[in-house]
Amino acid sequence: MKIGICQCCGGVATQTCKFCGALVCIKCTTSNGCKVCEGRKKI
Repeated sequence: MKIGICQCCGGVATQTCKFCGALVCIKCTTSNGCKVCEGRKKI
């Protein structure tokens, strides 16, 4: 498990998005991926 800086909110990232591979925190992880790639898709 990698720990880094969340690419969405700048917090402590402990998750890697399974769709786009972005390092994100638990708050920015969603059922459809993460807030980084969801923001790009604009579903």
